[in-house]
Amino acid sequence: MIACSEGQATAQARPGNIPAGEPLDCGMNKNTNLITVLVIFILAACPIRGFAETERFSMDEVPSQQDILKTLMADHPRLLADEAGFERIRRLVRTDPWAKATFDAERAESDKILAQPVVTYDIPDGKRLLSVSRRVVDHILTLGLVWKVTGERKYLDRAWLDMQAAAGFKDWNPSHFLDTGEMTAALGIGYDWFYHDLSQEQRDTIRQAIITHGLKPGMEVYEGKGWWAKGHNNWNQVCNGGMVMGALAIADEEPGICAAVVHHAVLSLPLAMQSFAPDGGWMEGPGYWGYAMRYNAQAIACLDSALGTDFGLSTLEGFDKAADFYLQMRGATGKSFNYADAHPGNIDHPALFWLAKRFNQPGWAVYQAKYGKPNPMSLVWYDPALANGDEIKLPLVAHFRGVEVASARTGWDDPNALFVGVKAGRNGVPHDHLDLGSFIFEALGKRWLIDLGSDDYNLPGYFGSHRYTYYRLRAEGHNTLVINPGKTQPDQNPKALCLITQATREGNISTITTDLTPAYADHGATTVTRKFQLTDKQLTVTDNVQLDSPGEVWWFYHTPAAVELAPDGRSATLTMQDKRVTARLVGSTDAKFTVMDARPLPGSPDPEGQNPNNGARLLNSPKGLGRVRVGDTPRWGDPDPAHGYRKLAVHLTSVSDAKVQVVFEPIE
Repeated sequence: MIACSEGQATAQARPGNIPAGEPLDCGMNKNTNLITVLVIFILAACPIRGFAETERFSMDEVPSQQDILKTLMADHPRLLADEAGFERIRRLVRTDPWAKATFDAERAESDKILAQPVVTYDIPDGKRLLSVSRRVVDHILTLGLVWKVTGERKYLDRAWLDMQAAAGFKDWNPSHFLDTGEMTAALGIGYDWFYHDLSQEQRDTIRQAIITHGLKPGMEVYEGKGWWAKGHNNWNQVCNGGMVMGALAIADEEPGICAAVVHHAVLSLPLAMQSFAPDGGWMEGPGYWGYAMRYNAQAIACLDSALGTDFGLSTLEGFDKAADFYLQMRGATGKSFNYADAHPGNIDHPALFWLAKRFNQPGWAVYQAKYGKPNPMSLVWYDPALANGDEIKLPLVAHFRGVEVASARTGWDDPNALFVGVKAGRNGVPHDHLDLGSFIFEALGKRWLIDLGSDDYNLPGYFGSHRYTYYRLRAEGHNTLVINPGKTQPDQNPKALCLITQATREGNISTITTDLTPAYADHGATTVTRKFQLTDKQLTVTDNVQLDSPGEVWWFYHTPAAVELAPDGRSATLTMQDKRVTARLVGSTDAKFTVMDARPLPGSPDPEGQNPNNGARLLNSPKGLGRVRVGDTPRWGDPDPAHGYRKLAVHLTSVSDAKVQVVFEPIE
């Protein structure tokens, strides 16, 4: 078992797409032959760019490197499913309507892949081969599944062309190791699933590529020449997951390096998995939860299927609640609460099937069967005995400690339900924005108050010294407060920790309260609190601000809706198509609404190249990402509506004590 010590905080280290060459200030005990190891654990309290504290956990079921492969399954396939598992899938495709429909969609996708060009070595943004790696992963899983069900040689032959091409690349871009990790996973799956129908020459080609381009660069990282093996974010799970899949695929033929890789990966994964404690939350947001969980689940599933054990990884605190977090971040629209660097994609992940079976939570499988899109891993993990039960019924209010996010809704089955997602937590964690106190709001099947999401990852210093100069990453680019702008460059304390102090439901009123004082203490604030109260009819947001001397306070509410102000400025009507929501100021007579462009305030940083948020840039992502399947990391940015975004604003000057209360109410 792997047991985390009491009082454990969620661990994070650096943004998920940290540029290559930036070292991580942490370490791991190199005596990996000991059953109990000491690992360096970066607490959530550390900022992205430096300081670390340590905490210990014990690992009691991890064999030595020499013994870790002793239970290796002798035959292929052994990754994710054995031959009996694929026979189960064939039977389900014949007898189960959901499985048949999913397989038909995957077969149609495979037929499209047959006509697509073979992958080439392409780094379109100058940094990432990731689009190519993902294309190979997608092709191998899709073609491999259809091959295992139908036995039609054309699917194997097409998969071989991509594997052959990837094996011939000069490298798998280890400077951005996500690319290497995903490509290693792809060829590991291909080697294992197609093994008995590949020629010896083809096997040799794939196996040598896995070693040369995947496992050897991975060992260099494990031995100290890279940072992700000691990291606490999605890079850890993705890279370790790829290494596990590649190593287990060829472990009987190359036991030396494969045993070392698997041993290192099993010791490394808990550094990231501790971040699920205590309630299953994920600081990088639900978008990167999807990316991290894809490879976390596959790594554990491959250990189980190939070795018969996951060495206790799935027992880490909070991992059994991770699906609850993911589902609670789902708005009534089906879209995610996209805090951090993410876009509001659908809450949909095939690992929900695996998690449902692992932790005996049928409702998670029911959800995925009802709302999930076709995916080859869905068929691998689908169990009709779980998925055909009652729909999941989670609480209407949820608070995830450690990450300090919360949500409240008026119902789970109503697409027109009211929903609010609230972000507190810590600035300075992976993929963070200065968004403490920000929120989104849905009603009538629309998202009225939005998070703009990420900007282009290739902007100068996006994961470095310029991060908080970009509008979408600053407080002024979120639905929160800005106090005394210009006093310091970041408009919230970039190391602040703000707690959610209340998340309750009494009668039909859900209440979420957060203390935002630490975010603004450097800006002259002595007290800043924000309270959300959600009823069946409306959302009320109440802010109390006290400053140490008279100052300036802004309130911002970003929306894609058309906005019409009342003549007195005390209310506004938001309109999208035939739906409307009113926003009313109550209380203070000095507060009035204005409408502003979603752009920096005068005096704020305004770097060139960032998204103008006015519809001019429909998708601010590096070219060539290709088809991104469910569970992958979010794309950079999000599609702006043709008219762009705007924001409702309230501006008070020369105030030392202010209370602003806004009521958002849908008009039926």
